Amino acid sequence: MPIFEFPFRPFLEIGGASANSTSITLSADTNYFGIVFVAEFTMSVKKVFVRQATAGASGSLTVSIETVGSTDGLPTGTTIVSEAFLNPVTFPVTFTTPGTINKGTPYCIRVTQTGSPGTAPVLTAAVSNLTLESLVPYTVSNAGRNTNRQIECWYLEDNAGSPIVMGFPFEGIAATNNINNALQAGMKVKIPTSVCTTYKVLGIKLSTLVSDVAAPSTYTGPNIRIAVYDWNSGNNSTALVTTDISPQIQSSSTNLGVNEYWFDNPPTLNAGSDYIVAFGTADTSSSAIACTARHVTIQDTAKPALWDQTNNYTYDRVSRTSYTGSWTTTANTMYAMSLVLDVASLPSGGGAYPIFGGMVIK
Repeated sequence: MPIFEFPFRPFLEIGGASANSTSITLSADTNYFGIVFVAEFTMSVKKVFVRQATAGASGSLTVSIETVGSTDGLPTGTTIVSEAFLNPVTFPVTFTTPGTINKGTPYCIRVTQTGSPGTAPVLTAAVSNLTLESLVPYTVSNAGRNTNRQIECWYLEDNAGSPIVMGFPFEGIAATNNINNALQAGMKVKIPTSVCTTYKVLGIKLSTLVSDVAAPSTYTGPNIRIAVYDWNSGNNSTALVTTDISPQIQSSSTNLGVNEYWFDNPPTLNAGSDYIVAFGTADTSSSAIACTARHVTIQDTAKPALWDQTNNYTYDRVSRTSYTGSWTTTANTMYAMSLVLDVASLPSGGGAYPIFGGMVIK
């Protein structure tokens, strides 16, 4: 059966912490920044999000979606939807009247400074050190087309709201969570029944920072333990599977990177049911740090952009400080973690069907 990753668009750090790699300062009247993209589907745009490193102190930002010139690739000034918002602007912004974009058509999300900004708004054109790059064609600014193509972060929300969301809604990755003592962290997961009937979690990919851990050659702490549980309404339950892995099986580099942890006997799980995929330590009393975990800021209402414009999945960050305690859910966030899944049985009726983001199985 096919193997796929969940989410379809994971946010994993490689080679170092994620960082704003290019910023555009709107220091004067008519300065602008834009992200050119091709619409995945037809939608009525009500909200727009772009990354803003510094909010302006005066003047306004006009946020618009414009058509793109076929000869120069720049925004044409012909707007699909446009509205001015007084600085300081907080994204996402909401248009009074939405505008419709059409599948397969290029557009530009344009942000233009109007008036003297005082404190100049700073927009982030791209973010580095993530596994996903070149997710839209390019960004533009006062100087024209930019060469940067590293995970430009933006999203659009439909007039009807979530789950009709388009784009790449990454806001930032927070400091590490040290995995020691009885801290157990992970994701509450539900795979939609439209994808499969049953599946297996083969393993996880997790962004970790080894510099928070003693060098593997001298580390004497407990093993890393990965586990799968029934959600059980957030209450404690017996693990369906656990696998212990020596922390020696980690890179000795001090940079952030992705570690893979695999289950030795993956259980068969039911699509449409909630589970927890977690990581922690095999010795819950040890204060030694077995590994670290990074978590991503992303609005729950924007998460459907990572899958297939559906609310039939679950991917929520959870943790607990006792291996027998209840789980706490943290909203608008997820660990920098993805799951490697194996379809065990197809949905009733078989045939061809979409897997997040357009992958098709027959």
